[in-house]
Amino acid sequence: MKIKAELESNDLKDIREVLTTWMGISPSDEQIRDLMKYENDILIDIANWGANDTPTREKIMKAVGERITKMRYPRHKDSQKYMDEFWDIFNQKAVASGIKVVVS
Repeated sequence: MKIKAELESNDLKDIREVLTTWMGISPSDEQIRDLMKYENDILIDIANWGANDTPTREKIMKAVGERITKMRYPRHKDSQKYMDEFWDIFNQKAVASGIKVVVS
């Protein structure tokens, strides 16, 4: 039996804090729900460990980054060119989808 996790208001606040601090975006509650709607395993991690737990935070960033850009999230071994391209596209698509970009 698979458990369906739900986001509580404090979870939304914590996810927004992760996204603002680490990715430079500040999505609304509705946008966070949309970005995380297919990420049940991450939602369970958030319920168990919190959004600021390092592995959970990294999963959130990877899922959101890939969902917005449709590109693989950058890894340390990637070229600077790939990382720059990813973040340029991330910022462009975030703005285009109505997500507030707080750092560019």
